[in-house]
Amino acid sequence: MWFERVMTGLANIVRGRGYYEKYARLYRKDLKAVPSLRIVQPMATGRILDVGCGIGYLCRLFPDYVGADVDRGALLIGRRLSRAPFVQASAHALPFRDGSFDTIIMYDIIEHLNDIPSVLHEAKRVARTVVVSLVDFQSYYRVFTHDETHTSELTVDDLVPILRAAFGDVRVTRTSGIFSLPARANEFVARHFPNQLVIQCSR
Repeated sequence: MWFERVMTGLANIVRGRGYYEKYARLYRKDLKAVPSLRIVQPMATGRILDVGCGIGYLCRLFPDYVGADVDRGALLIGRRLSRAPFVQASAHALPFRDGSFDTIIMYDIIEHLNDIPSVLHEAKRVARTVVVSLVDFQSYYRVFTHDETHTSELTVDDLVPILRAAFGDVRVTRTSGIFSLPARANEFVARHFPNQLVIQCSR
């Protein structure tokens, strides 16, 4: 479809080349300057499992952290940049015992997953709290984050019922998740033009 191709082209221009290299810069950036991460950090307590961690830059926010991702190449970059433990694993089959973690973080991954209820069931088995963050696909920013690897681009109205079917308590915060803007611009966007959702799910 022509519209999909146009959106993919725009997104690639915004993202630029070197997908993981862009995220590698977050090992040097003040992550607390990113509004969505400043919200995620206090929600995610105790032992943390970062599902779909990519190169694992969130390890900088949590002292007791484990990253998990299916992409071996991303994990190799993470191991080069950090001493945090990383495990190659699918979100559908986490290689951990029941209750192994206090919190699971799913940051910008849920839109890449098939069978979200199954993934949530697996997350609930491994941790008592799950913090999901994703682009607000009802916002303008959906155009710039379009990705052909997205299996779904759920709106908050679509996603919250799925989360509530798995968890008793679901709380939604709208904020900004743009990494590339200066801190003050990020704050302005978070306040007036939010484009990222942070959703805390507890049993």
